[in-house]
Amino acid sequence: METILGVSRIAFIVVLAGAIAFIGDRVGHQVGRRRLSLFGLRPKHTSTIVAVGFGMLIALGVTLAFLAASHYARTAFFRLGELNAQVASLQKQVQEREQELARTQNENLIQGNQQPITPTYAVVNSNQALPHIHEEVKTIFTNAVKEADRVWVPLGLRPYDKPLDDTEHDHKFNEAASFIRKSCAPTAGIVFPVAAHNLFRGDKIAISLNIACNRQLFTKGQEIASINVPGGSVPNIGYLLALTQQAATDHGMPAYTSEPFGNPSNLQAVQHELSRAHGKYRLVVRAGANVRAIGPLVIELQLKGAN
Repeated sequence: METILGVSRIAFIVVLAGAIAFIGDRVGHQVGRRRLSLFGLRPKHTSTIVAVGFGMLIALGVTLAFLAASHYARTAFFRLGELNAQVASLQKQVQEREQELARTQNENLIQGNQQPITPTYAVVNSNQALPHIHEEVKTIFTNAVKEADRVWVPLGLRPYDKPLDDTEHDHKFNEAASFIRKSCAPTAGIVFPVAAHNLFRGDKIAISLNIACNRQLFTKGQEIASINVPGGSVPNIGYLLALTQQAATDHGMPAYTSEPFGNPSNLQAVQHELSRAHGKYRLVVRAGANVRAIGPLVIELQLKGAN
C-alpha cells in the first residue's frame, strides 16, 4: 500500500511539473506574440521572464496549498531537523536497551532493577514534622548502604561510594520525606530500599527508595480474585494466587509484601469439596483479615456456585 502511494505521489509531481512548464510556455508565447516589453527588454527576453515568473508563482501556490492541507508536508518543510533529532534519540535508546539485554544474557546479573537491596523495609510515621521525616529517611538510606555493602560486595558488586551528604542525596531525601508527609498522612509510609537499575558483576551498588502508603486495601471477607472451575476438577491454585497477588498490587500493595498465604487446611477442604462437586463453580479468594499495604496478605478460599 505504501509503495502504491509513493508511486502515485511521484506521478503527481511529474504531471504537475509538466503542467507548470506548459502553462509557463503558453504565457510566454502569448507575450512574445503581442511583442510586450518589460523593463525595456526585447519581447523575446520579456516572454522568457514572464514564463519563468508565472511558473514560479504556480509552484508557490501549489506548495502553499500542500502546506495548508497536510500536516506531514509542514513537518517535512519546517521540522525535519527536530524529527531527525527525535529519531536519533530513539535509536540511541533502542541501542542502549539492546546493549543492556545483551549484558543480561551474557553476564552475571547480581540483582534486578527495582528489586530489594536489603532484606528489610522501614515504616515511617507521616504525622511527624517534615525535618524529622527527612532525617529518618536519611537514616534508612544510610543503613541500607551499609547492609548492601555487607551483603552484595561478596557476591561481586562494588561498594556504594557516593557521599551521603551531597545535594543529590539531600534532594532525594527531601522528595521522599515530602511524599510521606503529603501523600501518606494519616497513614504511615513504607520505605523499600531497592536496586536503582540492573546490577551486574563488577557494577557499583546503586540504591533508590520505593515508597508506599500503609493504607487499608481490603477488609476481612472482601473478594480479591476468582477463577471459574468445573466440579470434579483439580484447580490451578498457582494461577489463582498469581491473580490474587496482581490484584493486590493493582490496589497499591507493594510487590514485596503482596505474596498471599493462608491456612493449608482451608485449601485442602476446598479441593476436597470441589472433587466431589458437579456443575460449574467459582473458586474465590477472600481477605482472611483486614489487609494493609504493609501486609501480610492473609487469604481464605471459598467455593461458590457459578451464576
